[in-house]
Amino acid sequence: MASSVRIASVEPSVFFVREGETLRQVVRLALENEGDEREFYLGVRAEGLEELRPLGSVGAGRVVSEVSFPDIRCPTEVHLSLWAAGVLQDEARIPWKPEKHWEVYLVHYAHHDLGYTDLPDKVLAEYDGFMDQVLRYCQETEDWPEEEAKFRYLCEQSWSVVHFVEHRPPEVVERLAHFIRNGQIEVSALFANEIQELCGHEELIRLL
Repeated sequence: MASSVRIASVEPSVFFVREGETLRQVVRLALENEGDEREFYLGVRAEGLEELRPLGSVGAGRVVSEVSFPDIRCPTEVHLSLWAAGVLQDEARIPWKPEKHWEVYLVHYAHHDLGYTDLPDKVLAEYDGFMDQVLRYCQETEDWPEEEAKFRYLCEQSWSVVHFVEHRPPEVVERLAHFIRNGQIEVSALFANEIQELCGHEELIRLL
């Protein structure tokens, strides 16, 4: 009797996740289920390894989910088996090519265009809200053991920082000063970002 579900596609990604101390590769798995919703398991077998992992409940139709595979570090062929209630539903064999372990650094960047996105008075108030978020992210990551993983923020110009200081209670301003002192927030010496083509000589000098 033919199974009502099959493995439609298997797409290894460049992303990895940690499960405990183990690094595993994220794979996009597509199933075509012409039957009822059921619990499925995926068997993964390659040279030197074999495992059976739950996929959870899979409904009817085409269902795409992300599953984690062992981090296989040599080119090989991987045998996949799909199971439901202890019965084999489908099998597939795919060529496997190891993905590079990338180390990605995320850098927070913000540019303050006063008046481009809204009225200037609204933009300043919105920027105050951004700074509240910055303080929260700094506080949430302050105790992280890896220094480079802590949230950091560069205030492109100090004019909006002055506005923030003038419109927040002393305890919030002290938190801002704390994160400036410990290096998570940096305030630029530039008071305001101006369009240089519209500035005269005196304005340019005062911006230095």
